[in-house]
Amino acid sequence: MNIKRLRYFCTVVECGSVSKAAQILHLSQPPLSKRLQELEAETGVPLLARQGNKIAPTAAGWFFYERALEILRHIDQLERETRLFSARPQHLLQVGLSYLYRRYFTPLVLALQQVYPPLRVMVSDSSHIEHLLDSQMLDFALIQKPQQPQRFLCTPCLPLATVAVLHRSLLTGAPPASITLAELCHYPLILQRLINGTGVYDSLLDLLRKSGGADVRMQVSQPEAILDWLAAGLEAATLLPVSETQAVDVAQCVVVPLAPDPQVYFPCIVRNTTATLPDDVTALLVQPFPHNPGANHDPSR
Repeated sequence: MNIKRLRYFCTVVECGSVSKAAQILHLSQPPLSKRLQELEAETGVPLLARQGNKIAPTAAGWFFYERALEILRHIDQLERETRLFSARPQHLLQVGLSYLYRRYFTPLVLALQQVYPPLRVMVSDSSHIEHLLDSQMLDFALIQKPQQPQRFLCTPCLPLATVAVLHRSLLTGAPPASITLAELCHYPLILQRLINGTGVYDSLLDLLRKSGGADVRMQVSQPEAILDWLAAGLEAATLLPVSETQAVDVAQCVVVPLAPDPQVYFPCIVRNTTATLPDDVTALLVQPFPHNPGANHDPSR
């Protein structure tokens, strides 16, 4: 289906007149009317009807108009992103890093900077990073394992242990050696959540509900912000990968292993199947990653 015809049709609908639309489109009226006739012939249904001196969409025309707008928005976005991709410095290595694994992947980012100094790192939400990867705006990403890993070249890292971080005011005695999901159900919770889509949040929430309920007071995209607020005195608890709890203020909080571990944190190095990287960068990405000592590996996964 011709994209220009979609734009012409939408403009006519918005103007309510072929002559007004022709002025906006810088066309004469006969060619524009011809394009509309071709579009109706292509769809096989009448899309426009005359109402006095105006033209209005039929019921099918309204349906077609709404879908056409959606298609045109996607096309406009594709054009913008393509221009941005073309304008970026070709020598610059573009890397996406998830908030969720900022501390975990720090050694790899430092190693990358040593072997390939022209490096730009975008730290954001995993869902946004995956979108940028899909749009060819990134060379590779350090994120949670995608839900559809077959779409990418994925180098999985060891699963990370899940820990609970609790403000000390929630505890009546000495910190426990471990804590269960059922016990966490009694505390006000702040959970990390993606900006868009499903993710670890949904898995943890489902597990908490099955264990007795979940009193989720806040949903935050950045684990570091959660830890800062807990350390500042926010009386709540959270669940995070062990790698991200290295600098928690122990005067205010305690870090307790979750037992049994639900195995929900799967850091992964992700590339597009068409990605071409410098040889020294590729060599660094495929070699064993120096995993955090707190990582919990399940050989069956």
